[in-house]
Amino acid sequence: MNQNSRIFAVHLALWITRVLVLGAFLFWSVFFVAHTTEWFIKPFPQLPPWKVCVFQALHLLLLTGLLASLRWPRAGLTWVTLAACAFFLPVAGVKALTFVGLTITPVVLLVICDRLQRNDEPQLQIVQ
Repeated sequence: MNQNSRIFAVHLALWITRVLVLGAFLFWSVFFVAHTTEWFIKPFPQLPPWKVCVFQALHLLLLTGLLASLRWPRAGLTWVTLAACAFFLPVAGVKALTFVGLTITPVVLLVICDRLQRNDEPQLQIVQ
């Protein structure tokens, strides 16, 4: 594989992983909006229990982490991993690890593709 083909393949993989991250964001956003409507909008004068507020905040952190990973992949991976574990482990029961894995996998792939892209960039050489 010549250098141009490798650069193209890395760029293509990078864009595919970005689309996967956006897909994960949209998927979990649907649940966030549904639960926000269920707990906060419909019974408006009443507030939900405190733990519901905490878990909604963790869910929002998860969503913002997914978006942040598009700009800062390594920081986003840490953010998403912590938020996904904090949110899913107490809430999702036996499916928690599956949900964590499905959520962080696109971000892990994004970090790998970002690293490959950085390796393909021409390096500046200092001439003395």
